[in-house]
Amino acid sequence: MLNYSYKQAEKAVQVAIGRLREMNVKIFRPADYYAEMVKSDEHMQKVRQRMADIEEGKQKQEAIRRLREEKKFAAKVQKEVSSCLFCSLPWQGWSNSKSATGVRDV
Repeated sequence: MLNYSYKQAEKAVQVAIGRLREMNVKIFRPADYYAEMVKSDEHMQKVRQRMADIEEGKQKQEAIRRLREEKKFAAKVQKEVSSCLFCSLPWQGWSNSKSATGVRDV
């Protein structure tokens, strides 16, 4: 239903544009046209500042989230490294009293 209404309105606009051109009525604004502003420049400055503050807040939150994830990842890697069986250092596993051959006691 909505699609039909849209197409019907689009067709009506196309017909109207054709008729207006036949009557030599300008339907587009000139390139140098400046409309009267509804809101004052001060108000628009406040709006821009508010939008900038919101964007800055989002970036800060994203940085905090990223830092939190990096800390979790670093802790996970540290835990894996410390619990790794094959990552033992060469002097680990040697008994305090070395055998005469200097081999690791198993």
